[in-house]
Amino acid sequence: MRSIISALAFLSASAAAQDLPGFEPGNVLPEFGKVADVETSFEAPQGQPFRVVFDVAKTVEEGESPHIGKAARFLNMHGEGGVDPRPLDIVVVIHGRAVGDITNEDRNEQRAMVEALLGKGVRFIVCGQSLAGLQVPQSALIEGVEVALSAMTAHASLMEEGYHSMPF
Repeated sequence: MRSIISALAFLSASAAAQDLPGFEPGNVLPEFGKVADVETSFEAPQGQPFRVVFDVAKTVEEGESPHIGKAARFLNMHGEGGVDPRPLDIVVVIHGRAVGDITNEDRNEQRAMVEALLGKGVRFIVCGQSLAGLQVPQSALIEGVEVALSAMTAHASLMEEGYHSMPF
């Protein structure tokens, strides 16, 4: 049992899972969010809307952010599983140090992934309090990123709209 739990903990890390054998680029966003082809016995009903929120407060020193990459993996997993990505309503709420991951600076290593996700209809909402605290002007954000009063406000509003927080 302990080895199963250890294996699951290892696999749950998005970055680690993407480097495992058998994880390949997905068909929705081939550049980001590698996934494994899985034969399933549980099937979500076709056309069932998924309204999910990914909360991102952490950043990485270099390379692709596994935190933002979860949204790409979610799109790719469902695309590979035959689920039409259109009923996937995905929001990424950014706060804390992760604010740097949604700036339009050329040196921002997450910029291409964020722009690709925005292009697939994923919404990015940033905490206005984090912007103020870190002194990041709104003009420095990638085009299409929305600004909320706070991450707490964004989460509360999205929950009222039927979104579910993705705990992974």
